[in-house]
Amino acid sequence: MNKMQQIVKFTTDKYLYAGSAVLDMYYGTSFANDIDIFLPYHPDAKNEFKLINEKKYFVVELDSNTYADIISGVFKVYKIINKKSPEYSLDLVYMNVSDPNISLEDFHKLLVKEFDIVICSLAWDGNKFYYPPDDLANLKEKTSIMRFNECRLPTETKNPRDDVDVYNRRLMIKFARFDKYQNRGFKLTHRLI
Repeated sequence: MNKMQQIVKFTTDKYLYAGSAVLDMYYGTSFANDIDIFLPYHPDAKNEFKLINEKKYFVVELDSNTYADIISGVFKVYKIINKKSPEYSLDLVYMNVSDPNISLEDFHKLLVKEFDIVICSLAWDGNKFYYPPDDLANLKEKTSIMRFNECRLPTETKNPRDDVDVYNRRLMIKFARFDKYQNRGFKLTHRLI
């Protein structure tokens, strides 16, 4: 994951790696095909980024709804893609915070609260791990609470049939994500929120 430092430069040191790439690092597996980097967003915070090598990489700004069923409070999402190897990418996920001076510990607590699969909130700052609470995720046993918040019906479409199609697609993505982690050997326990 230190390759990130050769790709992008931040104006802040407040960011955490989390998600499947961190789980891969922890367990010594290789399921992830991208790296998720979470940054706190506040209007008063200076947390911009700059590509170090624009000839090799390009940036795509994603609709934050891409992450809406995984975590809420997303302000903006950028995908940084290697032009020659598009299968490998970095996702920069900016999360809304109320305090521009939020500590990494408190920012991690926010990730624990927001992730649908709590074990995915295992985070790394480049030096140390930030662990989810044992009562929500047990790394040794590979067990985790799986929060199921109901998918929101879209409001941007005018055709009710389109609304149902979008809703069903979001539901399928959510269940496919749960299945993916269960197939990797994680034991997930449902919790409705």
